Amino acid sequence: MPKKRAAFYFDGFNLYHALDGLRQQHLKWLSLRDLGNLLIPSRDEELCSVVYFTAYLTHKPDKLVRHRAYVAALEATGVECVLGRFKYSDIRCRNCGSQWRSYEEKETDVNIGIRIVRDAFHDVFDVYYLVSADTDLAPAIRMLKTEFPRKEFVSVATPRRPHSSEFLRLADRTLKITDNALSKCLLPAELAGKEGKMIVRPAQYEPPKSRT
Repeated sequence: MPKKRAAFYFDGFNLYHALDGLRQQHLKWLSLRDLGNLLIPSRDEELCSVVYFTAYLTHKPDKLVRHRAYVAALEATGVECVLGRFKYSDIRCRNCGSQWRSYEEKETDVNIGIRIVRDAFHDVFDVYYLVSADTDLAPAIRMLKTEFPRKEFVSVATPRRPHSSEFLRLADRTLKITDNALSKCLLPAELAGKEGKMIVRPAQYEPPKSRT
């Protein structure tokens, strides 16, 4: 009997903030393809697609360099990266007159919802794993359950964070990413990019040295 085709959709900022909360910077150099393969039941499913959704923080140069390196590393391992954008607006305090610039991530939830729906209609997967807690995606999931009742939805909670209560009502299955799973799925220190250029792990993501 053929295995079910499994697709993963990662909400990049949702995952990033969960990893940041662990205070273990090396875990951010995470192989999403390896993680997907670790999480699926390999006896019954095979990983067919991994898509990562994010946006570049162009207003934070240091983070931008690391983020670009990470996206390049993901693409080198066969992960598709879909980029949104940040929108900024100038805000003024009515009381003191101070002014500052506020940045807001845009398009990611829309990009995820559209992509999952499109992939369902193109019959890319039998099972889709959503790594997010953004309830704005619930309408897309409800539509897929109506249009494609045989396609399974698996809600995946990020490390040490709960599932969306709405997703729990909709999910056929649930999973939780553990710290142990993360530590098993790190990208190598160096890897060749798409055009042969070497991608080097940022120094901030170097794993702690083991004690002897």
